[in-house]
Amino acid sequence: MNIIDLKNFSIPATGTGRGITNIDFSLSEHDVYAVETRYPEDGRIFLRALATLVTPIQGEYRYKDEPLDFSDYRNLLPYKKKIGYIAPDAVLISNRSVLQNLLLLRYYHEDNLSITIDDRLASLCRKLDLYDKLHLRPGQLNPLDVQIAVCLREISKSPEVILLNRPEDFIGRMKADRLKHLFQAVIDQGTPVVFLSYDKNFIDRYANKIAVIEEETLTIVSVN
Repeated sequence: MNIIDLKNFSIPATGTGRGITNIDFSLSEHDVYAVETRYPEDGRIFLRALATLVTPIQGEYRYKDEPLDFSDYRNLLPYKKKIGYIAPDAVLISNRSVLQNLLLLRYYHEDNLSITIDDRLASLCRKLDLYDKLHLRPGQLNPLDVQIAVCLREISKSPEVILLNRPEDFIGRMKADRLKHLFQAVIDQGTPVVFLSYDKNFIDRYANKIAVIEEETLTIVSVN
């Protein structure tokens, strides 16, 4: 069974993008898609659509064969929990501590504000030099630590899908080896990934399929 299926799915243009029409796209375990496009905004809007953050103009979005209802954002919350979206526009809540941001989804879904950080997440925070900053608010962190916190928040959900916009911005900088190991572990366990990157080395290393967006059309190309 595919995890995500888009059928005759169209999404609007934003910014300098052209939009994408009549998308037929499927995502299953072990798929690692690189998105290629002349218009970065189209790549971004495609990732946001997969993350259920964009209401389509037309078409159908199925998650494990269940059709999604975009008429009310509350219908989408159970699916957002299963999708990790890591991108510059995925922000932390400014008036909450880093720890509260990391646990926010658990607070909501488990309806329990007394939840504390588990051993796995604590270990990741230590490895990425974030543990001693958990009491801080996002505005007190440097930009890279904010990106790392967003990454950990999404990874800690144990998502069934990972979506990444410009992963080289944080995987290819400080703490690169630790983040690369984390990303590689996600791929090795079969979690499907879709990413938009401008780093050819990153694409060559990880992608096994290419989603090419050109002239408002998305085409799939296999990687040999």
